[in-house]
Amino acid sequence: MYISKRHEHKNSLPDAPMTGADAIAAIRTWGLDDKRQRDLISAISTVARWVGYPAKDFPLTPSFLRKHVLNRPGAAFGVSPGRVKNVKSELRFVMTRLGLIDDGRLPLNERWQTMSDAIDPRQRGFIETLARFCQAEDIVPDQVSEQTLLDLEVRLAERSLRRDPKKFVGELRGEWNKAAKSVQGWPASLPRRRPNPDQFILPLDAFSEAFQADLFKFGQHLSGSILDNSLDDLGDVFDADANTPLPNM
Repeated sequence: MYISKRHEHKNSLPDAPMTGADAIAAIRTWGLDDKRQRDLISAISTVARWVGYPAKDFPLTPSFLRKHVLNRPGAAFGVSPGRVKNVKSELRFVMTRLGLIDDGRLPLNERWQTMSDAIDPRQRGFIETLARFCQAEDIVPDQVSEQTLLDLEVRLAERSLRRDPKKFVGELRGEWNKAAKSVQGWPASLPRRRPNPDQFILPLDAFSEAFQADLFKFGQHLSGSILDNSLDDLGDVFDADANTPLPNM
């Protein structure tokens, strides 16, 4: 499934996000063999354990998973990278079948397939991701622009399990421009993304949870004992001689 932006109902109220428990209930209706069903349910239950929420309470959304699971190392959960990769694979299957993320296996049309075949097989994932997005939006290769990449980045953030959509799109731009120089008939290069001159400060959630915790403790320290002690000291000074004139500045 790949829902085009043109087919989204922008005037309808958003539904409540599906939870892990909702997904488990759905899996049990799919008629899978026992082992496959156990593996998928185990993946959802494992994520619930990793994030510290009951399955009924954690939202099965890309943004939540990206923050609490996808961008954290296996060591944070006491498991191997291979186990995280396996859980992610099972999540991708479940969320694709539920229509929560886009299907990354949809076939390409002839023009896009020809372009994919013309580049290094190791880099085809970039072009094919762009191609599926463009096909859903009725964008032909010659119409790909900077705005196309910006829209793709938003799409990946909302409907994929990519760890870092912005980084992916940046690498995609590089592969596109490399092909524009080396593959005959490839569309024009895309300009490098200009930095946002207004973005000087990163949001707090861009930093690690450990850093956020340390910052919170430091803030408590500043707003608590140090400031209180300083005010107490000032009070002692003024109480000692309320009539002492202030020095000239």
